[in-house]
Amino acid sequence: MRSNEGLGFAPGSNADMKRATRQRGSSGALPGGTETILIVDDEPAVVNVIKRMIEPLGYTTLSAPNGREAVELAKTYEGEIHLAILDMTMPVMDGAKAFPLLREARPEMKIIVISAYGLDRSSQALLDAGASAFIPKPFRRAELAAGIRRALDADKNLPS
Repeated sequence: MRSNEGLGFAPGSNADMKRATRQRGSSGALPGGTETILIVDDEPAVVNVIKRMIEPLGYTTLSAPNGREAVELAKTYEGEIHLAILDMTMPVMDGAKAFPLLREARPEMKIIVISAYGLDRSSQALLDAGASAFIPKPFRRAELAAGIRRALDADKNLPS
């Protein structure tokens, strides 16, 4: 396998995840919750790593391999979807095109944008349009957990 800095995402091994979980303990110091999170990424390995990072924290996960399927899921899923983790670069429909459609389908859903290409103009435009956060790939479990919790709790800190 060849690797170029800044391109792609190399998920850690199962042993790395188990070791990290053991180091933090089963309850861990990482923030968690019971909300439902939609993971939108065309790379199955990335989806699986994110699931392994956040499901032990108590979150329920759904996934879609592209923006079009994410929008369809957002429209048809009968339960609540509290947050979406949206990759910017995907076939069929990318994150930039999916974002406004996800907003339309679920205005209350928070959206965190992820990308291996850094905070470019497209990602910044989504932040300007109301995305909760941008997290560059690769990311650590603690960074993702904290970003999710901040996004989900953002409205709770506002005065009524």
